[in-house]
Amino acid sequence: MEDLAAEFCRRAKERPGFRYSKELRRLAVEYTRQSREQEYSWRQIAERLGLSESAVADWLRREREPEASRCLRVHEVKLTEPAALIGGPVLVMPSGARIEGIAMSDLVDLLRALG
Repeated sequence: MEDLAAEFCRRAKERPGFRYSKELRRLAVEYTRQSREQEYSWRQIAERLGLSESAVADWLRREREPEASRCLRVHEVKLTEPAALIGGPVLVMPSGARIEGIAMSDLVDLLRALG
């Protein structure tokens, strides 16, 4: 079990950039599973891996959930008025998707759902 943690730490130091690869996350998840079986705390696991408790728990949760259950369904909305007359808040996402013409409260709800 400690071999997994040592391997994770060694490879984490050598990774390019800031992101952890899927393979590194799998190592951390496997170490976490084994450690939780031996009743290690989230804090102990996170400290051993050099991660936050929330990152360790999130990676484990993501491994348990099928990919499809994490996706949000988006439905096309057709406007009945020209967009130029609507005004109000506009959300432009990094993907380039643009959402406009909805109430601020609905926009807030959407942003919360997107995380």
